[in-house]
Amino acid sequence: MSFGGFLVARGAAFDNRLKFIISDPGNMNWGGMIAKRLEKALKIPAMIRPNMIDFVLKDYEWKHGANNKTIINELKKFDNTKIVQNIKTKTLVLDGSAEVTHGAAKKFYDALTCPKDYLLFDENSTAQQHTQMGGYATGTEYIMNWIEDNF
Repeated sequence: MSFGGFLVARGAAFDNRLKFIISDPGNMNWGGMIAKRLEKALKIPAMIRPNMIDFVLKDYEWKHGANNKTIINELKKFDNTKIVQNIKTKTLVLDGSAEVTHGAAKKFYDALTCPKDYLLFDENSTAQQHTQMGGYATGTEYIMNWIEDNF
């Protein structure tokens, strides 16, 4: 889920042994998207920048072994644009109408050339948030039904 939804696609691009993958949410250029948002946020003077921005920045720096001067370039490395066509594994791409990465899952889905399905959660499903947050029971039911129907 979340960053794992990005990484599983990367794994499938280099390993065809997987029977299927679920990208939740689908995202082809996670690092570029996050880097772009952080670049904008870091232009806000530190004294008025929300503390949450600095927390997220420090978290990414720690996770990626970077510092505030190198983190943007480190994040930009997480881009599957050039390898998405290598994915041969059947892929379920999940999305939400209130997803924080709005539009990214559909863009990823459209770029896939493998067998694929797209599932958009909306307000009626109550699972429209990032990785079905707050609607896990509903999200899990849809996902398990897809697995049962496909394998």
